[in-house]
Amino acid sequence: MTLGHAVLGASPARLSALRGHERVHVRQYERWGIFFLPAYALSSLWQLAHGRDWYRDDRFELRAYGAGGARRRRRSKPSL
Repeated sequence: MTLGHAVLGASPARLSALRGHERVHVRQYERWGIFFLPAYALSSLWQLAHGRDWYRDDRFELRAYGAGGARRRRRSKPSL
């Protein structure tokens, strides 16, 4: 999780694995400023409205996973 310029992790191993990803979010916030959180929310709502995953398909997350080196995990679809 990113709070300003601080990157927090549940454990040292998890923090190490996701640090690059979270630093991308730091740069996104630096670029977007106060508009980052509303833009992130709108991007998530757009994905949800189009039947996609609100988190994993969010444009900010896609860029963070692409540039941050962390692997993007997909949730398995529930079987009917």
